[in-house]
Parts: sequence; C-alpha cells; structure tokens
Amino acid sequence: MWPFNWFSKRGIQLLNGSASWRRLVWRRLWRQRKGKISIMTLLIWGIVALGAPFLANDKPLWCRVEGQTYWPVWEEISGTAQWPTHFYTTTWYEHPYEAVLWPPIPYAAHTLDTRNRNYKSPFASQNVPTNRFRHWLGTDRLGRDVLAGMIYGARIALVVCVVAFVLAGGLGILFGGLAGFWGDERMRVRADLAIISVLGLLIGIYEGFIAGTWQEGGTSWSHDLRQALPWWLGTALVLWLLRLSLPARVVPHWRLPLDLWVMRLIELMDTLPILLILIVLSGLVQKTSILWTMLLIPLIGWYAVARYVRGELLSIRTRTWIDAARTLGLSEWQIFWRHALPNAIGPVLILLVYFTADVVAIEASLSFLGLGSAPEEITWGKLLAESRHNMRAWWLAVFPGLAIFGVLWLLHSLVDALNMALEART
Repeated sequence: MWPFNWFSKRGIQLLNGSASWRRLVWRRLWRQRKGKISIMTLLIWGIVALGAPFLANDKPLWCRVEGQTYWPVWEEISGTAQWPTHFYTTTWYEHPYEAVLWPPIPYAAHTLDTRNRNYKSPFASQNVPTNRFRHWLGTDRLGRDVLAGMIYGARIALVVCVVAFVLAGGLGILFGGLAGFWGDERMRVRADLAIISVLGLLIGIYEGFIAGTWQEGGTSWSHDLRQALPWWLGTALVLWLLRLSLPARVVPHWRLPLDLWVMRLIELMDTLPILLILIVLSGLVQKTSILWTMLLIPLIGWYAVARYVRGELLSIRTRTWIDAARTLGLSEWQIFWRHALPNAIGPVLILLVYFTADVVAIEASLSFLGLGSAPEEITWGKLLAESRHNMRAWWLAVFPGLAIFGVLWLLHSLVDALNMALEART
C-alpha cells in the first residue's frame, strides 16, 4: 500500500484489519491528535521542500513564445534546457509570451530585486509594479526575497534531516547491534579474510585519497572515490574466490572483541564536543558544501544510537526465544537480523527523531556562523545571520527563528506521539 493511500478511507480500513506490529503502531500514532498533526505537518514540509523550485522561481512553469513551448523550471532542474540566445540576455518577464504560467512566488532564492534592496520590511512601501511582485516577508540587504529563501531553506533542512536520520541510524544500529548481540566472545572471523579485507581497505584509501591527491594536485572527492573503488571491488572479488575455494575448517579463526572496541570508540566520541568538532572540520574543508554537513553530522552523532541499541540487545540476547531460534538451527546472523534487531528498533526510533531535531539546530548553528554550506546556498541559519548586519531588520530574525522553532516543536511532538504508540504495544 502506497504511503498516500494511508490517509484514505480504504487505507485506514486496511490498517484496522491488519495484525502487523508496524501497522498497529502506525494506527495508534494516527489516532492521536498530536501524532496526526505532526505527520500532516511533516508531509506539508516535504511537499514544500521538494517543490521549492516550482513554488518560488523567477522563471515560468510553462510558456509559449514565438510558437514554441517551454518548461523553463523543469528544463533547468533536469539539465535539458535548450533556450534561444536572447533568453539569456533578458529577464524572463520581458519576453512577449503568447501564454504563460508563473510560480506562486515570482522570485527565486538568489533573485536580486535592485529596486527593493537594503532591507525592505514586509509592511513598508515597496517599489513593485503589482502586489503579485510584493515581498511578503521582506528583503535582505541585496534585495533577495525572504519568503523564497525560507522555502529553499526548508529543502536543505529536510535533506540534512533525512540523510542524518538514515546514516546515523544505520551506523548506530550496525555498531551497537554487533557489540550488543555478539559481545566479546561470540564473533569469530577467518584470519585470511580479515587480513585481506583490512589490506584492501587501506590500499584503496591510499591510492584513492592520498596518492592520487599528491600526484594530480587537488582532485575532487568524486575523483578520489573513483580511484579507490577498483581496489575495493578487487578485494571483494578475492574474498569471494577465497571463500569458495578454501574450506573454512583449514583456516584459523580469530575472536573479535567487538563490544570492547565499540564501547571504547563510543567513550571517545562522548568526551568530544560535537559542535566544536564540526566547526573545526568545516573549517578544514577547502570548498564548503551542504554535502559535507550532511556527512559530518551523522558520523559524529551515531554513537548515541549505538549505545542505546547495544543496551537493548544485551537484554534481548538472553531471552528464551533467542535460544529457541538457535535450537531450530538458525544461524547467528539470521537470528540477529530477523528476530533480535527488529525487537530493538522501536525504542531506537524515538532516539533517532530526537537526534534529527538536534541536527536541525546544529545545521542552523553552522550556517549562522558561516560554516557548513557554500556561499550560494540559502539556509535558515544564513537568513538569521543576515539580521546581525542590521538590527532593525527584525523580519530576518523572526521568520527563520520561527521556522527553526517550529521544526523542533514538530519533531518533539512526533516523539511524544510515537512514544505513546510504542508503549501501547503490550
């Protein structure tokens, strides 16, 4: 059943008649007023974020000029634009359109309105031909529309939250699950496979990210990854051939103290100030981009999820039904993925939503300090930082601040509703 069908009458009937635990939690979440408001608001946030170029843009959504039909916004996004030369020398509002369909907001985030620069208030008199071109949330020092910046900032905030949720959740669940379920005694690996895996990983890192940078002098991250990828694929092929050709019984097995290693790493990460590390790492990056922020925040925040998953699995692995699964002949990996880990995911979701709320605040803080995003990227934190140049431009502090506060309130409300839905499980 598609997610959009969940909100239909038929979708609710299907959920009511299902005994699945996931659908049961969803039904309890949807029945709560706080949960329903949070989900609908998240859905609206996603629609606004994904449709930002179609909501706020200085190009038409569709137009017909000189008998030719164009879709300027979509052609610009997809990279298929083949416009005549005079389209690049004049603004889009100066063409003699036979028919045209404009976005609701006639400004993009970077559109400069020179007639309304130097902080035009939402309630002040603005130099616009009609109310359609009015800046309803004011402008900044360069004449950029604040409402358009808020919409594009919502997209960046959503992408950062989703990436942080997936990466931090994936790393935390993986490391915490391995440490909690296998401990220090139960994980054993073949010596030959372990040695080749480590050597292949190190050679790929050296050839791709160290030697390549020295030889070619300042390569891009994607180029370095392409240089390292053949070594990692070759290592995977060698491991596969060894696993098929060499019997496991003739090779010594090493015990891996996973719990010890993971806990020492968690303790190390717990003693470091996260925001200070992000500021230092963002300053070391030669070309700042929101991509680095999306990758750095989960790599530093995964340990809280890992510690919680470890604690859950330390309790789950001693249950009688885990022993019953071993008695039935299931492998340790089958028991881990099918039985142990799914029973620890529910409470972890609450922690991940809390972490996502922290991600919004961290991203806004980095943008406010001028770090973590490229100069051309518009975020809520940058709009908030713009208010420092003119304390009278209150709209640059109020509207981005309300957006950040609203997202934090929304995620915390979702946590409360999700917690009540999960507690009703028993």
